[in-house]
Order: sequence, then C-alpha cells, then structure tokens
Amino acid sequence: MTQPAAEGPDLELERSGGFAGLTLRTVVPLSQLTPAQLEALRQSLSRPPPRRRHPDRFEYRLRSGGREAVLAEQDLPPVLRPLLSRLEGPV
Repeated sequence: MTQPAAEGPDLELERSGGFAGLTLRTVVPLSQLTPAQLEALRQSLSRPPPRRRHPDRFEYRLRSGGREAVLAEQDLPPVLRPLLSRLEGPV
C-alpha cells in the first residue's frame, strides 16, 4: 500500500518546550494513521514555519519523507492530537 498523502513510510513526531523544556520523540507508521490524519499531515508539511515562537508553550516537529513542519501547540490540527499520547510511552 502506498502512502502518497505524506510521502514517507513513517511520521517522526517530536514535542519540545513547555516549562520543563523536555523533548519527547516517537515514530508512528503512516499505515496507522486515518485518512483524515494523513490529509492533516500533508497540509501541515506544506505550511510555512511559524513566524514567532511562544515561550513555555509546546512546539511540535513533524517529519515524513524528507519533509518537516514545525507547529506551535495552538496550530496543531485537532485530528492529529490523538497521536500525542504516543509521545508519553509505548503504544
């Protein structure tokens, strides 16, 4: 099965920032994303980087197929939010 919506086999998801400044990372196979999540990922990877950063807020870095997006916490598409639980531990 091909993954044309995001152009890579996996989604690398990283959260940094917040009060503690910790960085959490995980890898999610694109085959586990819903069609709506794949479309939101494709759109996110097409967005320009945020213009200003907010201190003490989380920032999310999405990577797939050699493309990358950095999104401020408030800009993360709601359909991708369920993936954030994977940053906390094993699936």
